[in-house]
Amino acid sequence: MSRAPPPNSKAEAAAALTPVARELHLAVLKSFAASGAPPSRAQLERFPVENRKALSTAFAELVDRDLVAVDDHGEIRAAYPFSARPTAILVQPSQGPAVHACCAIDALGMSAMSGPVRDHPGFRPTHRRRIRRLYASAGRLTAW
Repeated sequence: MSRAPPPNSKAEAAAALTPVARELHLAVLKSFAASGAPPSRAQLERFPVENRKALSTAFAELVDRDLVAVDDHGEIRAAYPFSARPTAILVQPSQGPAVHACCAIDALGMSAMSGPVRDHPGFRPTHRRRIRRLYASAGRLTAW
């Protein structure tokens, strides 16, 4: 698969996905939102597609467009805005498990994807000082 031209944003990258890659991307994001973790490679293998090649191609497309990052074993380590690895930014949605964000900006975007953020205890990455609270609703920061 040839490398896709770099999009200006993750939204543009997602909008340009093929239908199978789009469905796979949504499944990965839903897994993070529902469980706080990405699906494993074994779980991805059970994704309903017509054949394994279509799944492999769709997954490669997500990685190629930088919507999903994988480790050396092919396991998902991030699906922006979610991080499978602990980060300094932990987000607690009003419903569902706490999830780690790749960065503070991604944490703000989570409310647009999964509903209001109830609490966001985290750290300012450059100063390592605790952020007391972050309240967001429909992607809008209401108090910091």
